[in-house]
Amino acid sequence: FISIILLGIFASVSFNLLSNVIRALGDSRTPLFFLIIAVIINVVLDLIFIIYFGMGVEGAAIATVIAQVSSSVLCLVYIKKKMPLLQLRKKDFKFEKEFAVHLNAALPMAFQSSIIAVGAIVLQAALNSLGTDVVAAQAAAGRIDQFANQPMMSFGIAMATFTAQNYGAKEYGRILQGVR
Repeated sequence: FISIILLGIFASVSFNLLSNVIRALGDSRTPLFFLIIAVIINVVLDLIFIIYFGMGVEGAAIATVIAQVSSSVLCLVYIKKKMPLLQLRKKDFKFEKEFAVHLNAALPMAFQSSIIAVGAIVLQAALNSLGTDVVAAQAAAGRIDQFANQPMMSFGIAMATFTAQNYGAKEYGRILQGVR
C-alpha cells in the first residue's frame, strides 16, 4: 500500500499546491467540491478494485492515487478556465525584488515544518526499536496530542493564509485587525 501511495505522491502534492493557490485567490469552495468528488471516486474505485477485481490492499492504494490525480486535474482545468491571473507565461519567470520578501516569509515556515517532520521520523525510528508496546503507547499518546494541538495548528494555517492574502493585497490594516 505504502509503495503505491509513495509512487503517487505527486498527485497529493499537486492537489495541495493547486487547491491552496485557488484558496489564496479567495475561492475556498471549489477545492472542497473537488475533494468531495475525489472522495466519491476513491470509495467507488475501492469497491470496484477490492470486491470485483480482488486486488486487496493494492487496489485500495491504486484507487486513492487515481482519486488524487482526478482532484489535481480538476484543479488544473479550473485554474486554466477560470483564473487567467494564474496562466503562466515566459515573462513570469523572471526574478523580482518582491520575490526576496516572499522568500523571507516562506523559508522560516518551511524550515520549521521540515524540522518537525524530520524529528518525527527520528523519534519513530527510535521508538520502533523499543518494541510493539512502546509503539502502541506512543501512537495512543500521539492521537491525544493531535486532538489537543490540531485546532491551534489549523488556526495558525488559517491566519498564515489570511495574512498572506491581505499582505498581497496591501491591506495591512486588515492583518492587524485579524490578529486582534
